[in-house]
Amino acid sequence: MSTKITLTSAELRQIQRAINYIDKVYTDYMTVELLTTVFEMTPPRLQAGFKHLTGFTVQKYIISVRIEKAKVDLANPHFAIIFVHRKHGFSSHRYFAKVFKQYTGLTCQEYRFLQAQKKLD
Repeated sequence: MSTKITLTSAELRQIQRAINYIDKVYTDYMTVELLTTVFEMTPPRLQAGFKHLTGFTVQKYIISVRIEKAKVDLANPHFAIIFVHRKHGFSSHRYFAKVFKQYTGLTCQEYRFLQAQKKLD
């Protein structure tokens, strides 16, 4: 049975700073351990705060930010799909394609096609 963690308003402000930090430098290599060091919090408190403020764990939040930013480039037919993963902090195209499909239900090519169709409508 898990215990509920109660966060102080100061801790919630720290977590909001961590969210802002991720939004700003989302392409950098990040781990929970790194964020706990930078924002001086224990991993359970950081995770609890992220879940409370975003609905995601820290790692899932980082991935969701990267996917949302990558969607912009994927909608641009002049940007090569093969380079999107590097620009948005993913270690390989294969991993990016797998995660993108998990998050959106679409392949990169399907997403690009649908975005092009929307522009025509």
